[in-house]
Amino acid sequence: MTHSLPHLPGEQRSAELTAVAVERLAATMLQNLTAQQDQGLTPYGETHARISAVKVDGDRAVVTDCQDASRSGQAELATGQPRTVGIARNPVSGTLERGADGTWRVARIDYPQGSC
Repeated sequence: MTHSLPHLPGEQRSAELTAVAVERLAATMLQNLTAQQDQGLTPYGETHARISAVKVDGDRAVVTDCQDASRSGQAELATGQPRTVGIARNPVSGTLERGADGTWRVARIDYPQGSC
């Protein structure tokens, strides 16, 4: 998935997301992106993964991460001025499912409480 996803046309956004996320999560992410843009916001920056565990059980896997989101957030769509900034140590848990085509895709993203 490219970091320019918010700036792609709708069909390309969907294709980019469904390559890495199951359809139900991709649909939710697209709805959220549209809602942000309707509010005059756009995501900016990049997050950096610090994966601490991967547990695979058949066609399901859970990835535990202590994500560095300190160089990302939401910005004003019109000006690009940051409105929010992420945190440096953000606990994230991602659940992936292996599809019939053998490709692993994100099915769920959780942000558990606590620190990492």
